[in-house]
Amino acid sequence: MDQYIVSLKDRSKRKLFLELLKQLDFVEDVKELKGSAKTKSITEFMAALNEVKQHQAGEIKLRKAKDFLNEI
Repeated sequence: MDQYIVSLKDRSKRKLFLELLKQLDFVEDVKELKGSAKTKSITEFMAALNEVKQHQAGEIKLRKAKDFLNEI
């Protein structure tokens, strides 16, 4: 089973989006994560993955772990 995290730009479309998902016969379960620590962790992890992809594409340069550790 594949899982996806979707961020909605327009909160007013939330109800429509959830109803649409429930109508699809291949969607097994729809869960809404609201403001929990788990949601925050997932969001931060996704942002970190995005930074790695940008680094691999040569769009940004990341700090070395050694430099980061020396700062703290």
